[in-house]
Amino acid sequence: MWAATPAARRACTRLGASGLLRGHAEALVRTVSSFPLHMEPAGSAVSRMETGTGVGARADTSWGLTRLWPSVRRLLTESGLDPATIIPSGPRGTLVKGDVLAAMGLCAPPMPSRAAAAQVITPADVVIPVAAKMTTAAPRAAATMTTAAPLAAREDEASPYDDVRVTSVRKIIAARLLESKTTNPHEYFTADVSLAGVATLRAELKAAGVRASVNDCVVYAASRALAASPKVNATWDDAKGVAVPHDSVDIAIAVSIDGGLITPVVRGAHAMSLTAIGGEVRQLAGRAREGKLKPHEYTGGSFSVSNLGMFAVDHFSAILNPPQGAIMAVGRGVDRVVLGADGAPAAAPFMSVTVSADARVADAADVARFIDAFRDQIESPKGSAWVV
Repeated sequence: MWAATPAARRACTRLGASGLLRGHAEALVRTVSSFPLHMEPAGSAVSRMETGTGVGARADTSWGLTRLWPSVRRLLTESGLDPATIIPSGPRGTLVKGDVLAAMGLCAPPMPSRAAAAQVITPADVVIPVAAKMTTAAPRAAATMTTAAPLAAREDEASPYDDVRVTSVRKIIAARLLESKTTNPHEYFTADVSLAGVATLRAELKAAGVRASVNDCVVYAASRALAASPKVNATWDDAKGVAVPHDSVDIAIAVSIDGGLITPVVRGAHAMSLTAIGGEVRQLAGRAREGKLKPHEYTGGSFSVSNLGMFAVDHFSAILNPPQGAIMAVGRGVDRVVLGADGAPAAAPFMSVTVSADARVADAADVARFIDAFRDQIESPKGSAWVV
């Protein structure tokens, strides 16, 4: 029997060598690392040892940068994590995005795939690559105990959160808002307008048995201001790369529904009376919450109004609703101290409006002139001869 180190004996047994001299056996051990990667499955413990990333080997991030998906590679680079320190759950011992996110503490560890669960990778696999017919009960038991504990811990670990299923409506809204925010050049304009005239008008209408909300007055004033501001009452034609003014003022009203948001359109608002606009808005909003709107009733539009005045929101900025060139966000009405006609301090209701505009459709001066026209309408409903 020839004499050799244990590592040399194992290498000879693995490669079918026998009767070698001790020096030959030692040389054989030294050449194991030069064998092609195809001699072991990609991602196996031995192939990882050859690249310096196996269990117990010195960490080498180059392995993660050549055998990982781009998203996983990017996460590893940004987080500074060593791939050799992360337990993989993908097929054939591959690191997946969930493994890195779990290591960063951003989510629970993913469940390993069947292939990954079936693959047993232990320090014994790297240091002692035993041939199939030479396996014993002891190494098998050690391997089982080594890998079973982490897998069981993953299965038993309670999730700290509940996954909420995203509806198709929410997915569409998210995709459209993301596209709008990242591709349309937004510009924002905020102004405070007095609601004293609207409060007086509403009180008179209520006494006469006529119903008119603040939102009805906002839509009415906006429709008249848009009729006088054709550059703001326009949409963007992405195919032609031009702004398209609209003769008709078609205002989309943001309505909150279960699981999302929908914008029914009041068409020809510039030719409607205050009460007609109010009736149309309530009818469309009611049918929207019941899911009974037809496609032509919530598509199109030349301008949008999003009103959060019923909540404790003073002001906010809305994201454009493509291809529309502008949207107006309306905050709640609040009382402010102003000087009266006699010079004495008095309380008066004000609200803040913010117009988000597409810089390709309207210039800043165009939007400013629209806001001035809107202020004239909303602050002096009687002087503007509103059609009730």
